[in-house]
Order: sequence, then structure tokens, then C-alpha cells
Amino acid sequence: MKPSAYDYPKDFFIPFEKGSYKEGRLIINFHEQAFSVEIDILQKDSRKIFYHVALMTSFESEHEAIEAGIFKLKSFFAN
Repeated sequence: MKPSAYDYPKDFFIPFEKGSYKEGRLIINFHEQAFSVEIDILQKDSRKIFYHVALMTSFESEHEAIEAGIFKLKSFFAN
């Protein structure tokens, strides 16, 4: 099934360590035959953006965009 722009954006929330007041968020979008992912760190209670990590574009599938977003978020904390 071909994706439709009407099905997006999709939000995915990634919990951090237990007791952390922050969480990760991936926003997957579909534009003109390609997927993009916006990666943010949010304050858990208010869901306000604490830090904008990156915007990555030109993925062939939603799954590829999610994997790249998780990898970027993980590597952000490794530095």
C-alpha cells in the first residue's frame, strides 16, 4: 500500500532512564515520495521541546526513518 500524506505526521515517544524528566520524540512525515524524521528531546510532564536534535530527510520507508531517528538520538547521548 502506498503511503498517503493524510496518514502523517506520526509521533513516537521514546522513554529514557527510569526517573528521567525527559523523553525522546520522533515525528515521521511523508513528503513527495520520501519520508523524514524530526528528532526532539521533550520535558516529560509538559511535552515541551527541551532540545531539537535534528531533522533528517529522504528515507525510502517509514521503518528506515524510525531506525535512523533512534540511532541519531542514541548517538546524541553518546557524545
